[in-house]
Amino acid sequence: MKKLLSIILITVICLSLCFCFVGCNNIFSGNYKFVADEDINSALMGLEAQPSYGSMNGLYLNLELKSKDLTMKATLKYLDIEKLFSFKMNMKGSAEGISLDTYMEAYHDGEYFYSKAKALGVEAKTKMKDENTQMLSGLMDNFDIVGQIDSEEFANLFNFDIETLKGLKTKVYVDDIEGTKIKMVFSQTEGNFNAKGQAFFVFDALKVFKAMKINMTVYEDGNATIIKMEMREFNGKITLPKGISDWEETELNEFI
Repeated sequence: MKKLLSIILITVICLSLCFCFVGCNNIFSGNYKFVADEDINSALMGLEAQPSYGSMNGLYLNLELKSKDLTMKATLKYLDIEKLFSFKMNMKGSAEGISLDTYMEAYHDGEYFYSKAKALGVEAKTKMKDENTQMLSGLMDNFDIVGQIDSEEFANLFNFDIETLKGLKTKVYVDDIEGTKIKMVFSQTEGNFNAKGQAFFVFDALKVFKAMKINMTVYEDGNATIIKMEMREFNGKITLPKGISDWEETELNEFI
């Protein structure tokens, strides 16, 4: 259970950092140069920015977790102008003898919020009227946290001070040729817990916080958990399942 809680905590942290950005296949590649610990804050303090969530065209988010007892993949797609949304999550595994196998789909067509869930062999398909897309707006607002952080708060969030960086065995690399790209290679060990990996943060030429990617492996009590997350702008199509309009209609107060 302790290992599972660690996985859940890391998942929450990853999701809480979600934000919108302009995508590019090679947005994380660059000519990175090592930055000495004492120069990190000065290198980052010029990143003044007030990113706007409302400027997003679309969002694609993919999160994957894999461990001995649990595998999970979740994919989210969102188009802001059309108010179209899709989410798929597949989780398989167990904790303390309890099955965690779950499959879920969710959609929004600009008028209705649809959900399909299957657990313990039981499947349910429902749809709910979403007046003025309030439910969708509330859901997507959860992805606006980082969009309000300026460079000083960003530095404070990741504790860019020399002692912390040394304690976490973190090395920072920066590419400032076009905008600013930050690459962090980290490793932390505490007792039977060890986490190591890479994180990328991208600011565009206007110093706006645009992209993030995390690849990390967490070791605890001899067990490994692989975590991958990537976000990028989405300009593709969202296709709703056939027959979705026939799903059972319900109301919000039935869930309260």
